[in-house]
Amino acid sequence: MDLIADTDILSTFSKISKLSLLQKLFPKSRIYISNKTREELLQAKKLGYKFVVKVVEFKSLKLTQNELIEYQQIKETRKSLSPADIETLVLAKQRNLLMLTNDISLLKEAIKYNVTYFNLPMILRELWKQKTVAKKYVNKLIEQIEKEDRILIVNKEIIFTE
Repeated sequence: MDLIADTDILSTFSKISKLSLLQKLFPKSRIYISNKTREELLQAKKLGYKFVVKVVEFKSLKLTQNELIEYQQIKETRKSLSPADIETLVLAKQRNLLMLTNDISLLKEAIKYNVTYFNLPMILRELWKQKTVAKKYVNKLIEQIEKEDRILIVNKEIIFTE
């Protein structure tokens, strides 16, 4: 199954220079971004954010006419989602892509639309469960993410439950 990643999850892994872990975790999958995600990332790059350089190399997907109709419908009713989030959601739903995100609002919509997703804790858990990296390395990743991305990963014990 191919994947579509949002700005949030890509920036998290890019800030710690570990985008390659996503490709190692999903070796048979292509990772895409939406056009609006690319726009968000390019805007961040213009503002001088260095983490964006590798992220913009991912291939972006353009909405088809039918997908654009669904995008507009969701945009009218879901004001809490950014255009990039809506586009990511629509592409994941319509093209049966695994969505990578850590955005709470987007995760709620993914559940509502039956979109398969991985959030940050799920990705970190799979990294050691699939033997992509050692369990203790995931601990170091968490420390790096919390420091570099300035986020707190709660319920860490869930990540490490056997």
